[in-house]
Amino acid sequence: MLALAVGGVIALTTACSPAAPVDDNDDVVIALAQEPISLEPCDDITTNVNALVLRGNVLQPLTTVNSTTGVIDGVLAESWTQESDLEWTFDLKPGVVFHDGTAFDAEAAVAAITRVFVPELACGNASQFAGIAIQAAAIDDDTIRIVTDSPDPILPVRMSAIEMTSPNTPAAEKTALPIGTGPYVFADSEPGERIVLERFDDYWGDAPQVASVSFVWREDATVRASMVKTGEADLTLDVAPQDADGALPYTRNEVLLLRVDPFAAPLNDVRVREAIALAIDKETIVGSLMTDIGTPTDQIVSPLVNGYIPGYSGPGYDPERAAELIAEAAADGTPVDTAVKVYNRTDLFPNETEVAQAIVQQIGATGLAIELVNLDAGAWREYSNGPFPDDRGPSILIAAHDNITGDAAFSFPKYFASDGRNSALSDRDIDAALAEAVNAKDEERASLYQDIARTVYDEIFYMVSIAELQGLLTHSDRVSYEVNGLTAFELHVADITFNR
Repeated sequence: MLALAVGGVIALTTACSPAAPVDDNDDVVIALAQEPISLEPCDDITTNVNALVLRGNVLQPLTTVNSTTGVIDGVLAESWTQESDLEWTFDLKPGVVFHDGTAFDAEAAVAAITRVFVPELACGNASQFAGIAIQAAAIDDDTIRIVTDSPDPILPVRMSAIEMTSPNTPAAEKTALPIGTGPYVFADSEPGERIVLERFDDYWGDAPQVASVSFVWREDATVRASMVKTGEADLTLDVAPQDADGALPYTRNEVLLLRVDPFAAPLNDVRVREAIALAIDKETIVGSLMTDIGTPTDQIVSPLVNGYIPGYSGPGYDPERAAELIAEAAADGTPVDTAVKVYNRTDLFPNETEVAQAIVQQIGATGLAIELVNLDAGAWREYSNGPFPDDRGPSILIAAHDNITGDAAFSFPKYFASDGRNSALSDRDIDAALAEAVNAKDEERASLYQDIARTVYDEIFYMVSIAELQGLLTHSDRVSYEVNGLTAFELHVADITFNR
């Protein structure tokens, strides 16, 4: 399913010195495509690489999505009960301590929950509560009460977005020293080089086999695959198809999409946006450039999310009609010769730059002026997350959107609401429809979200989905790891075992 920062450093490139070969000990090296944008706990789901390092390793929430069934399981909450439309209680796991020795109890849980909503933090994870305000209070040492300002049937799902952090974490400012309850302690960070986690001896669960893990980053997928082959690393994600011999496929729970920002000419003309949707030959792009790592799609969520429209087909590929629409818009005075910039993040998946070039070439064939701008993750984020730069002009964002919750409330408000974190849309009717859907239940909820999706896809032409993404993982012979439904988002080091 598809749902998943502040500060950071520039990711290493392939010219960096290699990591030291791993020894036959209890330590492992994991090579990632990018350095985390932030180590702040309340930003760990805003970027997958943040989550890969932190979630389930250093940090833990009250609840989580089961990687096999998709249902909500308890982590630091043993159970929960909906007491009324607006009130829930959560019973906490006893005997848990934070990495700094502080006890995890109801007061600590309330502090962690409250921190996420401190305005000064601009917490990315708070976007999972779009349209819902909550207040938390301790009932006793092991029980908390959460009250919402309106009925929220999926509150236990939302709580998976809040990491339980030590009360010693700064309450009103970002931190680069995450203190959680997970099986690994944040031990060291060398910006531009590596992050090291060490096994937490007082962990409440089963002790993992891996004693220490070093995360390093190499943007080039071929380089990462080579590191595993030569023993410089034990495991890496997102191997390129050409380097995929023996690799394990896993769902990335992501959709590659275009966000066509409608605020500036010529993109404020709906005919131009429709032309862009019609100009892209998804089948050819996926078939030639995304073999084994993509499947064409017309929606930004997967069939497991309630905003997915069964049987829906998008506008299709019609380059002749696309060119006609651009010509009609030009005849009516729309400045189609004004350059539209396509902001592309180069590390989204293997062969990403080639895919972006193909998309831009196909859009340009309509007669629209188009320019590709390749950016690293930090620079790209300025155009992904609002508020956007004042001088951005007409623009299209290439993004990959994930949703591992099964509910469109974690996708549509972010991208479609006027105040959405990743939204370039401002539409009162859409805002009203989202406000209605967030409080609905079951079939009505799904129907309302599907109606919103049809409007966005077929009338506004604000989103153009390209492909559902799949990843390829490879690991060395000295370790074992089984991929699961959350591998692309949460790489639990405790799941790695040694072959001895």
